[in-house]
Amino acid sequence: YYAYEDFPGPDVNTDDEFLKAVTERGTTTFHPGCTCRMGPADSTWAVVDDQLRVHGMEGLRVVDAS
Repeated sequence: YYAYEDFPGPDVNTDDEFLKAVTERGTTTFHPGCTCRMGPADSTWAVVDDQLRVHGMEGLRVVDAS
């Protein structure tokens, strides 16, 4: 807990100042998301099987808790 404004700070007040501050420091805490197609190992379009095992990789599964 901070009892003061840490970022962008009390000297940033205008829209232009806020835009400059977030452009310099802005980032995302989210990862790019997508899906992996599920299907049989002999398909050319599937990445994982019905147990989420990655085709062609032993011991690797895809798990998404988002």
